[in-house]
Amino acid sequence: PKKYTQSLKTDSLTIAKRLRDKIVFSLNDVPEDTHDAWEKEIVKRAKQFNQYNPNDIGITYQDILVDEILDEAKRTSGVDKVTGIPLEFTETQQIQLDVLANKRPDKYKMLSHITAQVIREEKANGLALKSLSQINRSHTWFLENACQNDVDITTITYDQVRDFITRDLESGKAGNTIKGYVSPLTKIWNRARFSKIVSGENPFKDHKYKKITVSYDPYTYDEVFDMYNHAESETLKLLIHAGATTGARLNELLTAEVRTVSTFDSPCWLFMFNEPGKTEQSTRVVPLHPSLNLPEGFSFNMKSDTRVGEQFKELREKCIKNLYKELSSKPRKLAFHSFRSTVTTHLTDNMMVNEKVVGGITGHLGGGGKAGSIRTYINPTDLKRKLEIVSMIPWNP
Repeated sequence: PKKYTQSLKTDSLTIAKRLRDKIVFSLNDVPEDTHDAWEKEIVKRAKQFNQYNPNDIGITYQDILVDEILDEAKRTSGVDKVTGIPLEFTETQQIQLDVLANKRPDKYKMLSHITAQVIREEKANGLALKSLSQINRSHTWFLENACQNDVDITTITYDQVRDFITRDLESGKAGNTIKGYVSPLTKIWNRARFSKIVSGENPFKDHKYKKITVSYDPYTYDEVFDMYNHAESETLKLLIHAGATTGARLNELLTAEVRTVSTFDSPCWLFMFNEPGKTEQSTRVVPLHPSLNLPEGFSFNMKSDTRVGEQFKELREKCIKNLYKELSSKPRKLAFHSFRSTVTTHLTDNMMVNEKVVGGITGHLGGGGKAGSIRTYINPTDLKRKLEIVSMIPWNP
């Protein structure tokens, strides 16, 4: 509510603007915690001390501050008769001493803190939003595999990471997907090494992944309905219903929103408008299947697919009995992603719909080229055709 006035001591408009921007940045650069605040404050005071004491007087501002802290602590808490040091320090005094001794709080060793630091720095360097999200997803992947809210990065071992990777490979995840989780963690660990938080070999390096990519097999609709009927939670039921009528990826559904666009009178799924999609065609609008009755603005509002993916895996293993392909006797590759194959197979093979048109619904091709369906999503003719195609998908559990 108040104006801040300060002389910039220059008659150059160019210099004045640069000095102004620096001051404004400093005013807005509010540290998140007390340690960071004192770190900035002590640096600022040291600069001022050096400015007014240009000659070498054999003492620094840090020396003066230590003496001030010790004198104040002795005066308020008393002195240990054996060691001669204060009996107690206040919280602020202890933080100041930690800053002066370059001692960082335990939070600086935590994976979440270092990840946030990397994201902030990479964002400032202009890294794409999709890549920033991948860094955050890798952090979430590790913590969910570790079943912890956070972890001290110095405790992470190569064997622990290898175990998480092996588990994902055994569950059918593609090597490239796992690599997408592990690679950003290598960068996060290296950032911690530069800050001298960790040392030694990077536990996220030199891991091998299966390079052979096998397409997901489709479910039969009897299998889809069986899983739907046996799902215990309403959220899982709805995810199965939505996946089997859109062919959307699990992470797309978890971040999608239901809205009625101004040029079309039926509610639609808006996919990947707020999150970076896997491909250019991922951002798309798909009308709701007639069997789905969801309110305007509905969203699952879930950021991670790991836990719900594990719930679906347990349900799938309970319900799916036919685990091998009839002709080749090879194991079927099944996961939530198989709904994508189910929808694509039904619409292209059974209903004879052009695969590019189907791609506009599933996000594979999106009508061809970079534009995909994002260019035409408000076109009522386009959405009407999409609704007709979505309605071809059977739903009768």
